[in-house]
Amino acid sequence: MVRADRRDGLGYSDDKRRLVILSAGNVNEPGDWRAYPDSNKVCEIQDPAHAWNALTVGAFTAKTQITDRTLVGFRAVADAGALSPFSSTSLSWPDHKCQSNLRSSLRGGMSR
Repeated sequence: MVRADRRDGLGYSDDKRRLVILSAGNVNEPGDWRAYPDSNKVCEIQDPAHAWNALTVGAFTAKTQITDRTLVGFRAVADAGALSPFSSTSLSWPDHKCQSNLRSSLRGGMSR
């Protein structure tokens, strides 16, 4: 874990090579979750995830089976393997605004 005030200098302050992995950030508003997947296209990744020389990680969902008996009749918002309703993106950015950093998706979501 790196303190927020120490992140900026990690990529270039000395001769050590580092891979900085940053979260893309979350879509936080319940109203945006209901607008999935359109909301993911406009809820932008958050600082510092747009940093140069960083690996920015978003989330895809793998948990789509609802087994809680109190939720009979409910269905998953996203299909398995699809972008998580909670993951922000940089899809709305113009080409000139996008830095040259790697982007990836890993399994995300809430666990019990």
